[in-house]
Amino acid sequence: MSVDIKKCVLSAAGKCFHDVQRLLKSHLLSRATKLFMYKVLIRPVVIHAKGTLVIAQYDEEALCSFERRILTCIFGAIQKNGKWRRRHT
Repeated sequence: MSVDIKKCVLSAAGKCFHDVQRLLKSHLLSRATKLFMYKVLIRPVVIHAKGTLVIAQYDEEALCSFERRILTCIFGAIQKNGKWRRRHT
């Protein structure tokens, strides 16, 4: 991963995610509210970086992996018969 992506984007987005992580894991908020928080607070940081920096394929994969981690935090995962799958909306 390039230094700019790791330093600028993932650290800034990681800080945003860390600040709202407790809320995203909360059972008191609806999924719609959690998605709204993600779209308003965290996603713009990542999208801004994608638009301003030249991104290699492996950097984009790292950003997508970060996004999947956040969405897994919001939606959770289900294990059936020893196999993990994504939860459907």
